[in-house]
Amino acid sequence: KMTIRIDPGMAFGTGQHTTTVLCLEELTQLFDAEQKTSQHLLDFGCGSGILSIAAAMYGVKDIDGVDNDAPSIENAQKEADTLDLL
Repeated sequence: KMTIRIDPGMAFGTGQHTTTVLCLEELTQLFDAEQKTSQHLLDFGCGSGILSIAAAMYGVKDIDGVDNDAPSIENAQKEADTLDLL
């Protein structure tokens, strides 16, 4: 089990929303439990970037996080830079 701590700022996506929890659980099943790997991930509507960050922690190398909300884009990039993952 991994722990991700972020400051979501004004961005949507703290990791507690039901859809985010379900996506994180699916990532865990795909990458951890089944030992699968992927080189590419699209995080559409990335918000804070939490799903992209989780994927990077699982070893995904090519991640595209897309959003149309300026604070989300800014915060996701800040988190990625802070964690030195993306």
